[in-house]
Amino acid sequence: MVLNSYEDKLGVITANATTPYILGFVDLNETGPLVVELPPGPTAGGVGDFWQRAIIDMGETGPDKGKGGKYLVLPPGAAIPADSGDYYLAKSETMNVLVGFRVLDPDPGKGKALVEKFRMYPYSNRAQPTRTNLLTPGGKAWSGTQPKRMAYWERLHQIIQKEPVNERDRFYMAMLASLEIEKDKPFNPAEAQRKALEQGAQMGELVAKANTFAKRFPGVQYWPDRQWDTVLNIAEPSQRVAFYDQLWERSAWFYDAVTNTKGMVSRTPGLGPTYLGSYTDEKGDWLDGKFMFEVTPLDTVRSISGARGVMEDCGQDNAGLFLDIWHLSRGSMDHSEIRTLPASMTHSIGLAGADRYPLTDLIENTCHTAAS
Repeated sequence: MVLNSYEDKLGVITANATTPYILGFVDLNETGPLVVELPPGPTAGGVGDFWQRAIIDMGETGPDKGKGGKYLVLPPGAAIPADSGDYYLAKSETMNVLVGFRVLDPDPGKGKALVEKFRMYPYSNRAQPTRTNLLTPGGKAWSGTQPKRMAYWERLHQIIQKEPVNERDRFYMAMLASLEIEKDKPFNPAEAQRKALEQGAQMGELVAKANTFAKRFPGVQYWPDRQWDTVLNIAEPSQRVAFYDQLWERSAWFYDAVTNTKGMVSRTPGLGPTYLGSYTDEKGDWLDGKFMFEVTPLDTVRSISGARGVMEDCGQDNAGLFLDIWHLSRGSMDHSEIRTLPASMTHSIGLAGADRYPLTDLIENTCHTAAS
């Protein structure tokens, strides 16, 4: 999948607005060993497993050093082929992997030419590899964020069926078994359990938000006199330090973003970025990103009660209304409906100095004129 336009990148929670991205999720259960042909040129990326651990970097921070080359991704338990010396070898501990890179050449034409040379195919087809089909969302809305409520547990159960159980997974699998989420078993929770699981998913996301937006890791504040945090606090892509795996650090990063490579934690100038995030203003007050919906007589939703219904359907605590008195008056809306709104849903009110009654011409009616 090629993400080039701003609209196509909106579904990725890490992407910047100017860099072309190429992403592909691959199920090695279906492909077997996978060949990735990365063309030469300025790129940064890699192959990651479903714990979002970097299996291998590609591009300028990878073994090809920007010269391109063939990578061979092996699924768990696969034998190393006799011709493995022809490839950069990557051994995955999960069956599902993400192959992704971004183009660093500022010239759009050169970047496009580089992307068109990218190839990915099963190792079994290496003698006659088929053409790699590069798709784009084409401006269609999509989201790579975590599923919510019951969909979270259903997705988790689905993934577990396709993955081997590694040593690091076994205690997690024990906890999931108590929720009747097990490998090689169906997941059919009763109504009471579904309710508890939905509440648990909501509570888990609240913990994830607090862990991400109010980090408590040592040295997380980048400057002592400013409200900027180091967002990526994973020491290195295995997510492992001397005596433990970085559970909370990885949880914070992967609620905020996706993927992790050696290049992303590099401190070498010119090879790796530094990711910073700010969640509060200079006074320590939250940048809460309130979502406001304005009711206007020209929109599909033309009543205060209708707009309230839209906000409630969003299911987000920060969703609310912007009430522009000029629009409410010109749209002949029932002002008494304002009294029925919860105070938390009224985020802003616009007071307009327009004429009390509409003028005959719409353009004249909307112009600002100085008082005589």
